[in-house]
Amino acid sequence: VYFSPSSDIFQPVPEVLELTHAILEFLLSKNIGIAFVTKGKIPEKTLALLLHHTDMVRAQIRIINHEDSIRSMFEPDAASIDVRLRQMSSMVAGGVAVEARLVPILPGIIDGTKSIDHLFAAISDMGVKRAAISTLFLRPSIAASLKRGIPDRRILEDLLGLYKDERRLAVYAEHSSVVPLSRRKREEIYAHFRQIGRKFGIELSICGCMNPDIGGTCNITGKWPEYGSPVRLFD
Repeated sequence: VYFSPSSDIFQPVPEVLELTHAILEFLLSKNIGIAFVTKGKIPEKTLALLLHHTDMVRAQIRIINHEDSIRSMFEPDAASIDVRLRQMSSMVAGGVAVEARLVPILPGIIDGTKSIDHLFAAISDMGVKRAAISTLFLRPSIAASLKRGIPDRRILEDLLGLYKDERRLAVYAEHSSVVPLSRRKREEIYAHFRQIGRKFGIELSICGCMNPDIGGTCNITGKWPEYGSPVRLFD
């Protein structure tokens, strides 16, 4: 069972955290594997539960920058960077398959060489060797949220200005589209991240559902062993 990035199961709300623990406990007790992506703080009792079922857990921790000042601006209700890194380290040490999710990359803000270096060094130190990447894609609601939540108007204007003349791109939904950076700009950013990632032994994959013109897979549900033979539908 995969827990969607559209609704973080480790939101800092007691009722949500209690329900999350109960659901995970139930699924794992039935030998049902779980995968999740989060930028929240995992409660100690839930972390202990995950570490008790390491072979049935796949985790992606969202982290876009090593500086908590950026986190507090763009992700004010998320766990601190230190907390997320410690969670990575604890799960890796306990045997959980953990990856980083560098989504969204904020162009002009966190894609500088020094910033990427620091982030990859921190991730690598935690024992994580694989990460998914994708740049920021704008929808009207995302742009509106940024305008409401980013107090630094210069940073906001510079960021949104990069998308001003870009064309819409259809993603994997019949009536869904986003405003991305051009393919050329995205490929340049991804190549830059890959180049630095290799230095730290981190394998990067591109989120294909948000980059259909480039392709790839972010491995968001984790890699699982295959059981039995494929079902043969046609001769």
